[in-house]
Amino acid sequence: MKKNILNVIFLVLLAGIIAFFSISYVFVPANSFSEDENRVLQTVPRFNFDKLLDGTYTRQLHDYFSDQINLRGKMVKLKSIVELAMGKNENNGVLLGKDDYLIETHQYTDDNYSYLRKNLLKIEKLMQNLAENDVKINSVLIPRKVDVLKNQFPPYYSDVRNQDIWNIVGEEHTDLRKSFELLQKSGTQIFYKTDHHWTAEGAYYAYRELSEMLEFVPHSLNKFNLNVLSDSFLGTTYSKSGFFFTPAEQIKAPLIENGRYKVTIVDTNTEFDTLYDASYLENKDKYSTFLSGNNAHVKIYDTQSQDKETLLIIKDSFSHSLAPYLCEHYNLELIDPRYFSGSIEEYIKENNIKNVLFLFGIDTLASANLVIR
Repeated sequence: MKKNILNVIFLVLLAGIIAFFSISYVFVPANSFSEDENRVLQTVPRFNFDKLLDGTYTRQLHDYFSDQINLRGKMVKLKSIVELAMGKNENNGVLLGKDDYLIETHQYTDDNYSYLRKNLLKIEKLMQNLAENDVKINSVLIPRKVDVLKNQFPPYYSDVRNQDIWNIVGEEHTDLRKSFELLQKSGTQIFYKTDHHWTAEGAYYAYRELSEMLEFVPHSLNKFNLNVLSDSFLGTTYSKSGFFFTPAEQIKAPLIENGRYKVTIVDTNTEFDTLYDASYLENKDKYSTFLSGNNAHVKIYDTQSQDKETLLIIKDSFSHSLAPYLCEHYNLELIDPRYFSGSIEEYIKENNIKNVLFLFGIDTLASANLVIR
């Protein structure tokens, strides 16, 4: 009898939990963005037969129920605590490394390898076409934290499988793994602890690496006078990890006088007299302070010099914090193929651009099928 009562209590409790979360989908408004995870959330997908047949609708429906479940943020935090209590130093594909480093493990599928091959071929084809028109070209791939921060790995973690993706990369592309790993071992913080981007110091050492291939004389780090923009930065890796007890860190940038550069966001025809959009310092996405976040096409021109060569960078968001260094030597144009709808090759020809740099994090090229033409 006592056992039957316990069974009934258990069933009632289970039914109550299911009912609570089911009803919450109806009465609790859906959120379109997660501040903690710093990403867009899936809202109720629109139904049509084409999306049902190709599987898109069911995937979106699955993501909706996952993203909009009530108390999601608290459950993500609870999961990370449980993982640590079980002796695991990983949650949601993020390692809790030494010295508070959060390191994505990048658990790639066959699709990721396919994306990388296709994107590299597109870059190489465009490089070949540009070389035939006497355009100076360079391609540089930026490593991931898991490629560089070997001293920060938790015990017993092996990164052997993570290195496989570099076997796809040909000699046409320069990668920064070795130099960054040596710098990190020497005590230089190349990457943010809570984000996948490089720090102001990391961007500076990338600038020094680029100086040899672009053939300019780099300035010393002291000349750039790094300034603290915020001491409460928590990046995208923090947001993904669920390790929300990780301390915030500083985000720094070279000090530049207002008016030195004219910055034009071509997408919106918006102009700034600074490389930094301070409005983002009040938001979660503080890295977007650099060049006002992700845009398809940005132009940066030096108001104090009329004879600088234009360098076009075909890039992802790593270039945003690199721009303040390169602006010392070039007028810059930055095109992000994730958002740019035109032909990059035609734009280069029409504007007689003679110096082009491809600069991508390898994870960007392995994460989506980019339009590079």
